[in-house]
Amino acid sequence: CNRLRLQGGEVIALSQSAYFHHIGYSFGGGKVVAAKLSTTVKRRRLSERNKLYVLFLFYPPLALLIILPLAVFALLLEGLLLALIKRDPGFFTQIYGFALSGFWANLAKLRRERATIQYRRTVTTRKFFSVYRWLPYKLQMLLRHGIPEVR
Repeated sequence: CNRLRLQGGEVIALSQSAYFHHIGYSFGGGKVVAAKLSTTVKRRRLSERNKLYVLFLFYPPLALLIILPLAVFALLLEGLLLALIKRDPGFFTQIYGFALSGFWANLAKLRRERATIQYRRTVTTRKFFSVYRWLPYKLQMLLRHGIPEVR
């Protein structure tokens, strides 16, 4: 169980879920099927957009200056590679274009929210990153299971 105080409240990551949920039930995909990753366009597009939102809202200022451009570059590269591999430009526009345009369209609102969140920040940058793993989960899954089937 990992614990981290961000803004006076405690965030706890439990080692086991107390709630039984069915992975992939609401958005489809997001799981390993027959030793291969399976996902859906809807799941990917919301996931990528939401990751950009969270990164922008919560990352410490200096880290954001470094990591946000890298994250956007990685997103563009991933989208281009997937579109080339799948021979379908729709993957890029439907997933990665959606994520980036959604981020851009909501930037003013995100800036206001970020200002509030960062003003209330009580955790140090070192403590913030203490719960992170340096090899991204998406890369771990790619190395383990290969390129996902996207439906």
